[in-house]
Amino acid sequence: MKSLANALLILCLLAASCEAQGLGRRAPAARSPRRTAGRRDPNEKVFNVLQYGAKPGGKKDSALSFIRAWRAACNYRGPARLLIPSGTFLIGATIFQGPCLGPVPIKVQIAGTLKAVPDPSMYEEDFWISFENINGLLVTGTGTVDGQGSAVWKYSSGDARLPSPSRVKISDVRYINIRGTSTSEVGVDLQCSKAVPCENLYFSNINLKYSGQRKLPFSSTCTNAKVNYIGNQFPPPCR
Repeated sequence: MKSLANALLILCLLAASCEAQGLGRRAPAARSPRRTAGRRDPNEKVFNVLQYGAKPGGKKDSALSFIRAWRAACNYRGPARLLIPSGTFLIGATIFQGPCLGPVPIKVQIAGTLKAVPDPSMYEEDFWISFENINGLLVTGTGTVDGQGSAVWKYSSGDARLPSPSRVKISDVRYINIRGTSTSEVGVDLQCSKAVPCENLYFSNINLKYSGQRKLPFSSTCTNAKVNYIGNQFPPPCR
């Protein structure tokens, strides 16, 4: 059963490509891994994926290294931040699994570029990156999350789907400064459970561009979801 944290990222990660422009607070430009983490809490520990074997350059699948770094951060009992530094990292299907042991939220900072492995056979399920069973997640940074569009997905993708109808309660989720592309004419598709509708969702400054071939209106749909909008919204918000 997918968690609230999965809902936080699914808008960005199912798009053909998208840039993580500050899902949360924009981190300051940095000159070192310590400053890149943008840490304010002196007790916060930074878990840099490079220290767990991730290789920049975009040629080697670093998914296992990302998972090792995540496990270390998730099992840390103090404030933790997973750092993806500058550089291009190739990763296949990856699950960041909780629950975590430290105080909430656990933080993920994306300063570099994530690229999906361009081989459809590497994806047994309909996701690329998934966060599951996590209570409190903050994703921030100025990096890029690139699903590599039609080179990867063997099915229609590009929209933003929350978990399928269930009894998982989803609330207080914020999508901030999202920009990217969508191959679907429905750029934002919120499908929440009728039994437990989504509440207190906030969309702030969403800028998606339609990259499909059909010339249709670019739109949003909301089912069983209460959404608040701030700033620019494209596609236009559902009402």
